[in-house]
Amino acid sequence: MAVPVSEEPPLYRFDHTITHEAAYESLPHALKVELHGRVARHVEEAVASPADPHLDELAFHYGRSAFPEKRREYLWKAGLAAKANYASESAVLYLEKLLSEVSGEEALPALLALGEVEAFAGEHARAERRLREALEVARAAGDALAEATARRLLGELSERQGDHTAAREWLEEAVSAARRLGAREELVKALLALGGNVLWHLGEYAGATALLNEALSVAAELGDDRARARALHGLANVALYRGQREEAEELFTRSLEVRREANDELGVANALNNLAIIAAGSGRNAEAEDLLRDSLAIRRRLGDVAGTAVALNNLGFMAAERGDLERAERLYEESLASRTSLGDRLGMAVSLNNLGDLARRRGDRPAARGLYRQSLEHAHAIDNRREAATALAGLAAVADDPERALELCACAEALLASIGAAPDEDVRRTLDEVRGASVVAAGPDAWERAETAAASMSFADVVALALGQPVLA
Repeated sequence: MAVPVSEEPPLYRFDHTITHEAAYESLPHALKVELHGRVARHVEEAVASPADPHLDELAFHYGRSAFPEKRREYLWKAGLAAKANYASESAVLYLEKLLSEVSGEEALPALLALGEVEAFAGEHARAERRLREALEVARAAGDALAEATARRLLGELSERQGDHTAAREWLEEAVSAARRLGAREELVKALLALGGNVLWHLGEYAGATALLNEALSVAAELGDDRARARALHGLANVALYRGQREEAEELFTRSLEVRREANDELGVANALNNLAIIAAGSGRNAEAEDLLRDSLAIRRRLGDVAGTAVALNNLGFMAAERGDLERAERLYEESLASRTSLGDRLGMAVSLNNLGDLARRRGDRPAARGLYRQSLEHAHAIDNRREAATALAGLAAVADDPERALELCACAEALLASIGAAPDEDVRRTLDEVRGASVVAAGPDAWERAETAAASMSFADVVALALGQPVLA
């Protein structure tokens, strides 16, 4: 039944799980509670160390003991450790057990941590419920810092789903509260989310740059290398979207170096992905694919659902670049399915544009047109002009009439100019080719008319024109 493990101290293990369970269940409940407590105290006092804290064992044994304070302490510590290691399932188990034992203000840390874990794991509806509960508890308790944290996490959740308008509102409130409280650790996180994610995606590059530079300064003062790397990464994204590729590559490389030194695996995956984009844009396709495969492997290991969808989409692009359209389509479809399940409208717009490009390359203009229109609707819904311009470029390429093609090209150029954005190389190439051929067919005056009309149109007017809907006077 029991197999000796060591003579000193005398240790044994059961030779079969069923034997172990039968022996354990035969013990009186009071004795089991006492034994779990004795084992937990021994592990805590004689075995655990800062280098190897044995949190799982302590949470397990104290969780079945008669020491409620210790039970809560180690459920919290084990939950945080699991969260830090991206072990989302374990983190959820520990934190939910903790929440079954605490309420009110005592529940706030667990509610916030659990909401963050669920958001990362793609459980967006659960995360929102958890974070809104935390917000209400924080308000009732008068805990202004916890309230700011809840607002920041709700903003990050909205951003994950592509709702940048809602995200901006949550995050601006979080930044304001963190400034008022002098809570620099929370401030730097809110600045990074607002500047590095939301304003960047909305094309407000000057505002994004200002907030990211502030975050970089605060992170340096705090000695927070992960936050410093995120600020560098955000500044690189802004530079890339402004067409400053060399500066972007330098900043991404610096961010990657800091992230590796800080053992920030998720950050490393993000940096590898964006360095791959630059490599691909520079014609270094083999290097780009290697970087993307490395990024995908990290994301899958960490359970990064949204990041995995990003990497799959980008690997699809690389497959299309080397002419493997079937593989590209499979990767795009897998990415789109994941992004749809997550409610990520920006991601959906990107994947739909890429699928539209595949249909166009295969000569299926009606299918391409339908995919580009779906992408445009998503981009408009989240006020993302850069991705909308990508969809317009695609629609221009499949237009049947040269004057219609010029109208769509002019609208794409106007949207990009309105936010000071540079398109991706393939989009720039499409716009230039379509405009060149259409001007030959329709004449230079047609381009001038299209430019003039587009310059006076709102984003909503542009979308209506592209979708064949009435444009309001």
